[in-house]
Amino acid sequence: MLEPRRVIAFAATLVISVLVSLLVDRPARAHDMDALYQAAKQEGALNLYGGGPAASFTARAKKFEQRFPGITVNVVGGFSNRLTGQIDAARKAGKPHADLAMLQTIQNFVQWKREGVLLAFKPDGWETIADQFKDPDGTFMGHYVTLLAYAYRPDLVNVTVRSARDFLAPAFKDKLISTYPHDDDITLYHYARLIDRYGWGFMDDYMKLAPKFVMGHLGVAQALDKGEAAGSIDQMVYANTKSVAVIPTEEPATVFAQTLAIFKDAPHPNAAKLYVNWYLAKDEAMTLRAPGRWSVRSDVPPAEGFKLLSQYKVNDQFQRFMTEDPARIEALRQRFKSCTGDVKGPEIR
Repeated sequence: MLEPRRVIAFAATLVISVLVSLLVDRPARAHDMDALYQAAKQEGALNLYGGGPAASFTARAKKFEQRFPGITVNVVGGFSNRLTGQIDAARKAGKPHADLAMLQTIQNFVQWKREGVLLAFKPDGWETIADQFKDPDGTFMGHYVTLLAYAYRPDLVNVTVRSARDFLAPAFKDKLISTYPHDDDITLYHYARLIDRYGWGFMDDYMKLAPKFVMGHLGVAQALDKGEAAGSIDQMVYANTKSVAVIPTEEPATVFAQTLAIFKDAPHPNAAKLYVNWYLAKDEAMTLRAPGRWSVRSDVPPAEGFKLLSQYKVNDQFQRFMTEDPARIEALRQRFKSCTGDVKGPEIR
């Protein structure tokens, strides 16, 4: 029988072991912004890879630099499905460059987590982010939610659009524009949901109208704004154009979260943590809102004139769609490619 002192010592050791096991690999919680800033300032820089035009990230980066002097943000912009290759290539070459990735390609974040290359980090307010927009372990999370719906120019076509089938009106012949569904993942998800609802006959009828396809949603917005197109089946609602944005009620609207993550081999991990904690704080999240764009935080109200996402009928399973059945995704890409043809430039950023 153990002596009382040995029993007490054994119990204390056991408690300490349990506490240590609970702390190991727990996602860091960034509560002390001053301490995090001091650590980040020692690093002096942040390499941010952002899916989309670089300009859409630089304004926020400048704001961060003003708030935290001594840290320079280097923004690398471009198409998400191209940036992922650059990130992986640099890492495989033993020269990791990306600290923070903010991209659309959710399947890459899932793969990166599987490979163990992401840093688990739960920023303040983590509990306010909806489960479908974050990894429960904190390795990646959405930073804002976009609604992809319809847009048309009533000054150019005498048609009222309420659903996707309204774009099959003869008045839209030669006047439709879209991103390539086999090239842009969210457009692939958007089109696939329409095919699930209406069948491939919908796509056959749509292609009879000779729609134009471009690389990226910025090109869609520009064409609508210039009057080079009169309608789009996959316009970002927050895009500022002369078109009328339509959030359908007959069909679910497509929503997805732009996702962010910090890499374990990041050259400037503390700067990345500081940026994420600042960027997703409630005050800053309020400024991320726009018509058709929502914060991932449940305590941040939508922009004026819009409802909570929970009050819309939506398709919000983008991550599941892109990761559950890779063979189906590839088959869909090839089927849509047979309709639209190969991707042709220019790249509009």
